[in-house]
Amino acid sequence: MRPVSRALIALVVAAMSLVAVPAAANLARYQAVIWLPTTGDVLNSAQQTAFESYVANGGGYVGVHAAADTEYDWPWYGELVGAYFASHPATQRATVTIEDRASVSTQYRYSRWDLAVYGTSQ
Repeated sequence: MRPVSRALIALVVAAMSLVAVPAAANLARYQAVIWLPTTGDVLNSAQQTAFESYVANGGGYVGVHAAADTEYDWPWYGELVGAYFASHPATQRATVTIEDRASVSTQYRYSRWDLAVYGTSQ
């Protein structure tokens, strides 16, 4: 993997309410929109139209976990996300092991830890 220069990439993270975001002027400022953690019906029809236009014009979309539990009544979004959330498994225990401690993304983490991923059985 080739290292990426900080001069080439600028990461801007903006935390905002979804209700305020999807106006065309607001969305145009971003290269990608991350849906994290969304659930249910989060956009009105005008916001949906703005978001559809944003993606159609090259805007990026990243949907994380519950993004697939969002906008069930919006067929366009269903195509974008690729699938809808069906159910969540019961709590699962896991051990996370960091194999590359030299990476800037993992060097401050413990090398190994146990965790429980909580959910509800359906």
